[in-house]
Amino acid sequence: MKLRHLLLGMFAIAATVACDPVEPEVTPELNVNKTEASVAAEGGSVAVQVTANVDWTAAADKDWVSVDPASGKGNATVTLTVAPNETEEARTANVTVKADKLSKTVKITQAGKAADPTPEPELQLSDWAIVGSFTGEGWGWDPGAGIPLYILNDEYFVVYGLELPAEAQFKFLQGGAWGGAEV
Repeated sequence: MKLRHLLLGMFAIAATVACDPVEPEVTPELNVNKTEASVAAEGGSVAVQVTANVDWTAAADKDWVSVDPASGKGNATVTLTVAPNETEEARTANVTVKADKLSKTVKITQAGKAADPTPEPELQLSDWAIVGSFTGEGWGWDPGAGIPLYILNDEYFVVYGLELPAEAQFKFLQGGAWGGAEV
């Protein structure tokens, strides 16, 4: 019987020695070095440093932001790539990094593209011109050298580059010759 107790004791010691040691429980930690970033309308990339002691994942809530890498273990640099914004409106997206029950959010704000310049209106040359004392050397009252007027939207006359001094005298002349319509 003593032998039996001795054998059982040896088996108990061997079983205790052979078991894997119990790993201590890890308290998850997660940090990111940015909570927000701004990107130009043309798009671009933002580097975010992730510091974690456990596995983590990262995902954007908008399809115009891609995340690389989208998961990892430990510390990493995550690149957030933002596509060009083709609208004039600014937009925002959130990238969430999760590790265990922890999460951190990086807010991405992207500017809208600049508005397209307003095109110059189409102008049609009229048969009206401006003549007068203000037109400078060689222009004077000569009907053939008048400053042409253009028609805008079939209603208005337009002239470019004209400065009128306070004492200026001028007339609107139709047809380029005296004796026609004058105003």
